[in-house]
Amino acid sequence: MKARKKLVAMGEVVGGLFDLKQIYEIFYLQKEQNYPDKISLEITLKKEGENKYARRSLRFNSHEQLYNFISDLILAYILFLKKRNVLFNEDYLAYKFKQLISYANQKSSEIKEVD
Repeated sequence: MKARKKLVAMGEVVGGLFDLKQIYEIFYLQKEQNYPDKISLEITLKKEGENKYARRSLRFNSHEQLYNFISDLILAYILFLKKRNVLFNEDYLAYKFKQLISYANQKSSEIKEVD
């Protein structure tokens, strides 16, 4: 039986060695029989105009794993800002993350199941 999943977010980034289109999708996979629920981050790499692609995924089956991943992403984001000499204001960043948490809390009830 295939796990039912809900699309939480998706986006597109272009970059890398060959300027590949990088599509990411984040799913919530519901609990099924002997498996816990989990969050799946799925990444598809695709060259423009080609049908070939590569797909990779990360699956988190505990909130601690996902929290640690998000913490590492925030660390990388702050390093990225500092290395590019972007004005870094800790209070402003904390304010933006607080807004993001509030927005995410509201949107989480609107997430729909996908095939």
